[in-house]
Amino acid sequence: MNKNLLRYSLYTLVASAFVALIVSIIYKKQNQKVPISTLPTTPFYSLDSTLFDLQTIDNQSIILIYFNSGCEHCQYEAKTFAENLPLFQPAKVVWFSSENITEIKNFANTYKLLPQANHVFLKANRQDLSKEFNNLSPPNIWIYKDKKVVRHFKGETKVETLAKYL
Repeated sequence: MNKNLLRYSLYTLVASAFVALIVSIIYKKQNQKVPISTLPTTPFYSLDSTLFDLQTIDNQSIILIYFNSGCEHCQYEAKTFAENLPLFQPAKVVWFSSENITEIKNFANTYKLLPQANHVFLKANRQDLSKEFNNLSPPNIWIYKDKKVVRHFKGETKVETLAKYL
């Protein structure tokens, strides 16, 4: 009798673990966000706090960069963009962060990107970003042509690699 109880308990434990695994997999699949294939609809705000609609950008090529001013990889990206301005003249480069506007301005000014006509710096609320993006961590870079995503990069990316997709 004791062996049967032990065997039954072992089977129950294995079956419970298997069911928990299946439920976990189903839950994760249901909560996965669809990769962004078009320009995001998240509300963005310009540095003067006015609403900025990405759909109004007329450039054929758009580079969308999620950054954080304290991120070393983001600092590298900004530095290399500043050193290679002519490479990105055909594109609109849109930098966005959930930091406060002062931090965003300081970052843009540090790398002398704010006065560049083809660079735009925007703020987005963290809650809005989490609704549209999945596990967003800086830097994340999307390249769009005709408002459709061509390529997405997570992490530090060389400017030469980015320029290939413009």
